[in-house]
Amino acid sequence: MDRREFLNLTALGSLGAVALSGCAGGGGGSGYASPLPVAAPPVATLSGKVMLGIDVLAAEGFARLKGLRCGLVTHRAGVNGLGQRTADVLARAPGVNLVKLFGPEHGIDGVAKAEVAVKNAKDARTG
Repeated sequence: MDRREFLNLTALGSLGAVALSGCAGGGGGSGYASPLPVAAPPVATLSGKVMLGIDVLAAEGFARLKGLRCGLVTHRAGVNGLGQRTADVLARAPGVNLVKLFGPEHGIDGVAKAEVAVKNAKDARTG
């Protein structure tokens, strides 16, 4: 069973349990049907190591991004498995053309003050 099937079964099982819990009677003669038993979804097991997307790209030699103009939606916690900023990793990747960084309200490094608009600027590290 792949991850998508597991998530779909889990969601359906949870939805069914919630829907059926509304049918539970509050005692004898209430007029409500007894809830049907809901089978527990199968347990998923992870085989191998879980990898961050940036680490998968690096392991593949950034082949998916070579020759493309790339933009990155990121924030202060956007790092690879070694704690390096994702923007820095992509900027150094051979054949990758990182042209834009998009960040949240407080800027990519999270240092802008609250309710102060962050204008377009160049990232100090990647240029």
